[in-house]
Amino acid sequence: MVVTSALYVDGPGDYRKLDRWVAFQSFLANDYTLETEWTPSRTARWWSREDTPAGYRIYVLRRE
Repeated sequence: MVVTSALYVDGPGDYRKLDRWVAFQSFLANDYTLETEWTPSRTARWWSREDTPAGYRIYVLRRE
């Protein structure tokens, strides 16, 4: 499962968006383990402007 830090509508940035979706946050916590997280260290040129790319987290399904 890949979760990006970007939020394309409205609300808190980064991974704080998970605080607004309690059921999904609980689903991740109960069934998945955070395997890796990447945060960009520099900007990228998107269209006509520099912007910071989204980071991501990769969660791996727990095997029981």
